[in-house]
Amino acid sequence: MDTSWQDQLKKAQDELADIKRDLARYVMVPRWEYELMEKQRERADAAEAELKALKSEVIPARWDGTVILPEHPNGDSTGQSIVCCLADDDTKRPIGLFLDPEQREALGLILVDPASNDNAGGTR
Repeated sequence: MDTSWQDQLKKAQDELADIKRDLARYVMVPRWEYELMEKQRERADAAEAELKALKSEVIPARWDGTVILPEHPNGDSTGQSIVCCLADDDTKRPIGLFLDPEQREALGLILVDPASNDNAGGTR
């Protein structure tokens, strides 16, 4: 497929908006218009399903070796960590994994001792 997932997502969003706009115009309509509206509803459902599929697509990423510990403007720590990654595809777009202290600890424990993941409900 030559188009990127962003282009596909934008196209699906535009099509869904057009369909919803068309559907909003119909209130009391003749049978042929109702049938047309039903077909457009089906198109809208298909576009929405495609949009959902695009949003749920797994994006492989690689850690770039950077971790950011953001601070409030007053200098206090936010407690969050941002693990900086790059998409492992042709886009190489940045991806940030935001972790609060508990998530950071849990992830660190799993990385150091993979057997400890048994209590966390299994690997995904």
